[in-house]
Amino acid sequence: MNPNSIDAGLLRFCLEHSDGGNLTETQLPQRDEADYKWLRAALNDLQTDADRMKKLVEMLKSSESSETDKATALEELQYLIEDLDNANDLYKIGGFEPVLALMNDKDSANLRYWAAWAVATAVQNNPSSQAQAMEKGALAQILLLLQNETEDRVLSKAVPALSGLIRDHPKAVEAFLKANGLRLLAYLLTSTKGDQLSAATKMKVVFLFAYLCRVVPLVRHAVREYSLIKPLADMVARSDSADLREKALACLLEATKDTGLNVEACRELGLPETLKDRIASTKGDEDKQTEHDLCLALNEQLSSQAQRTDK
Repeated sequence: MNPNSIDAGLLRFCLEHSDGGNLTETQLPQRDEADYKWLRAALNDLQTDADRMKKLVEMLKSSESSETDKATALEELQYLIEDLDNANDLYKIGGFEPVLALMNDKDSANLRYWAAWAVATAVQNNPSSQAQAMEKGALAQILLLLQNETEDRVLSKAVPALSGLIRDHPKAVEAFLKANGLRLLAYLLTSTKGDQLSAATKMKVVFLFAYLCRVVPLVRHAVREYSLIKPLADMVARSDSADLREKALACLLEATKDTGLNVEACRELGLPETLKDRIASTKGDEDKQTEHDLCLALNEQLSSQAQRTDK
């Protein structure tokens, strides 16, 4: 039961009719029958989260619901499925289908935004929901959204939806790779679309690439094939966001492991010189200690890999 659904008047009634200091020995006084009639009606009106979710899903499906109605329903649904049990109920009540459909609504970026957020919430750290979402075609819908979307606000939720769907889910990762998902993901950073992305959204893309490089080593070659080395190096050299620089450094660390061609590409772009500058500028700065350590690690890796290649 969602505690937020308890009416304030009902709570007040309960408090007024209890003896907080000695509840076990309290005898209720005679009250007006109307009071108890009101209480019974209030209790009957209480909804479980599952009941409320069913009504929200019906609202999403209804052709009579306005865009505002659907956006409000998606927002409330997203809040409810932050609870793991509620997230698992989404599949049982047929909720994935309308949410996934609205994720690619042609007319409303607001609906796409809330739908993508709802999917991201449902699948995050939830193997059951990951499998259920895959069954309902979530991967194809997310990739379609990544391909067509132009608004950063929507993409800021679409990327976490993809990450949550495939993370620690080998079958989903395999399906993602077979669907040419890497190319779509890389396009977010290498195309003109990348220039319009916020640092926060770029971080989410880079973080996902770093994860994929770690769990599927062959993805490291795709980093070079899809021309990702340059935008990553540019983030290290030019981004005003320390968090983005850190994510780019971590991704480059993964991408240059045992991949001589990636190391060569980094050297051609002058990344070792950039790293030396960043190492010097962050030295002794406690706020930039993580960035400093990552620069040291990447510089050492590039140097050792280059020496190995030269031999």
